[in-house]
Amino acid sequence: MGGKEPLDSRRRRLLYRATRRSKLEAEELLGPFARRTLPEMDENELADFERLLEIDDITLLEAFSGTRPAPEGLEEILKRLRGFWKEP
Repeated sequence: MGGKEPLDSRRRRLLYRATRRSKLEAEELLGPFARRTLPEMDENELADFERLLEIDDITLLEAFSGTRPAPEGLEEILKRLRGFWKEP
């Protein structure tokens, strides 16, 4: 394996991190999105989502709501997250 984490393990780890946040609002924002979209994410998208999980909850919530600019390089994953919540 060369030290590379299998995708299924990585997806499970990211789902766990998405649903165990310090702020309930962030958990409720990320959990359903992760459950629905992680299975279809490729390695690049998983890397973006992992970087999104590394930012603190306040920054995440403000970037999601548009009251703060998205952290550099996370514009696309935030756009996808917003789109997820706009779906009927």
